[in-house]
Amino acid sequence: MNYSLTEITHNMIDWAMAHIGDKSYAGWCLSFIEDALEISNDIEIFGCDSAKESCEMYRDALRTGIPEQGAFVFYDCLCPSEDGPVNWGHCGIALDDGSVIHAWDKVRIDHYLDVEALTALTGDHPKYIGWVPVTRVLAEKPHDGEARNPLLDLILARRSYRGKFQSTPVPRDDLRSIMEAGLAAPSGCNKQTTSLIAVDDPEMLQKLRAVIQPPVGETAPAMICVLTQRICAYRDRCFAVRDYSAAIENMLLAIKALGYQSCWYEGHITDVDRIGAQMAKILGVPDEYELVCVLPVGVALDEIRSPKKKAFDERAWFNAFPTVE
Repeated sequence: MNYSLTEITHNMIDWAMAHIGDKSYAGWCLSFIEDALEISNDIEIFGCDSAKESCEMYRDALRTGIPEQGAFVFYDCLCPSEDGPVNWGHCGIALDDGSVIHAWDKVRIDHYLDVEALTALTGDHPKYIGWVPVTRVLAEKPHDGEARNPLLDLILARRSYRGKFQSTPVPRDDLRSIMEAGLAAPSGCNKQTTSLIAVDDPEMLQKLRAVIQPPVGETAPAMICVLTQRICAYRDRCFAVRDYSAAIENMLLAIKALGYQSCWYEGHITDVDRIGAQMAKILGVPDEYELVCVLPVGVALDEIRSPKKKAFDERAWFNAFPTVE
């Protein structure tokens, strides 16, 4: 059965919650989270022999901070074996409030950092490593041989993030990749009216933040400023808004794909107090350009919340608008 990413996540969590208090998974934390994902969604994922091994397999997508809902959360932990303590690790599934449902002495729920206070049979305590989004786990083929589309999963998993950011710098290569994604967006009659400025210099960031009132993205280690030129594509038709909107969406997806979070700030920047114009002046932007949007970029520090969306059939249909009865 083909489920959406949201449905897969909810199915997995519902299955796991139904097993609260179950002692049969004691010592089998990886089996618990894999069963939750596989059994509830009738799929198979590529498994490993231990939580630590799984963590290594997904290291390319490993992230730190508060895990997002449905993520696989990993810890280092020494476990007993015939040859003495071995780091087999520990793991669980993230809920939407920073807590983790996991199999310890029984299936239980703890805050993802409080898991570190638990004591293993070896006397060791779990040490938080990070989390992997469920989209990465689902990158393998389901049992029916149909590969999931990682781009569609990425689109469905993107969220607007307005919380605080970790101080971890964003590498220039990542900022360049994000901007390249933006510039690859289509533009009306190929007029290419959108330009971009990435800001990662702390002093320049401080100057820009001083004019953004009330503040947004004030803890982000980088931001991307979106510029537009009001150029007519043909006759009196100007598609600048469509152009930079397409560029912004591309960048939001690239930001998510690289493990960061962001939010589309436009109304606040282009309001009557002309914050965008003040920022443009600080950046030395020529008068023929308008600064219309700011995208903070960084690793999330706070919980990433999912907004409630209307059902598909309330907003999308086939062949005709539905008849109102």
